[in-house]
Amino acid sequence: MIIQVVTSFFISMCFGGAFQLRLKGMLVAGLAGGLSWLAFLIVKPLFGSDFVAYFFASCVLNVFSEIAARVAKMPAISFIVPGLVPLVPGWALYSTMYDFVQGDTQAAWSSAIFSFSTAISISLGFVLTLGVTRLRRPKWMSLKR
Repeated sequence: MIIQVVTSFFISMCFGGAFQLRLKGMLVAGLAGGLSWLAFLIVKPLFGSDFVAYFFASCVLNVFSEIAARVAKMPAISFIVPGLVPLVPGWALYSTMYDFVQGDTQAAWSSAIFSFSTAISISLGFVLTLGVTRLRRPKWMSLKR
């Protein structure tokens, strides 16, 4: 578990470098990725469901990224996208395409449904927490024209 979290940290940190973040931003992006994967690893055995684990991990990622963005005075998307990299079901997407090409449509549809449900779970987590963080925004942070 520790190896997976550390690996997620470094993957997210390197992905933050692709967004040309400075070192401080890269470290925070790595922390976002490691934290989101840690949340996934903790929640999955508790509930036994990938859907719930991805949902909770994306909620943790979004809340952490919003807080870190305000502290670091950077856009939250700078931490969300690199932090999302460990959660993306790359192997399931690859398996879907591979099985379709090989003609194994039953396995392909099974992987496609898993990929789609994972994407829905992650997006629901973001929508829920984004709504809550926007409601909790202080008045002085709103746009004034």
